[in-house]
Amino acid sequence: MEPAHSIGKLGFRRWYERRLLESFGWLAVCMLCAFVIGAVLEMIGLRTPGLTPLVTLVVLYFIGLAGVRASQRFAGVLSEAQRFANRSTCPQCGCYGRFTVLSETARIYV
Repeated sequence: MEPAHSIGKLGFRRWYERRLLESFGWLAVCMLCAFVIGAVLEMIGLRTPGLTPLVTLVVLYFIGLAGVRASQRFAGVLSEAQRFANRSTCPQCGCYGRFTVLSETARIYV
């Protein structure tokens, strides 16, 4: 129901562009998490005495979880945008993305 409202408000082309930007934003977050994990492992030695290695591993674990979640969001948002884009060409005239949303239900009527 949310995509129908957004498409009706913005138009399909602007909605699609925003969804692609959002998905690649999530990809950037995922890559940033991977770089941070690599940098922290390179800078902090795990053989130091005390609680430093344990705290480092806990922080890296949560950064890893954030990276995995960001990659899931990237894949989900991108696949949703592509699913809508594949069905947005008119079979009669061949126009791409030029339609009006008539009903904001679970199934979008255009």
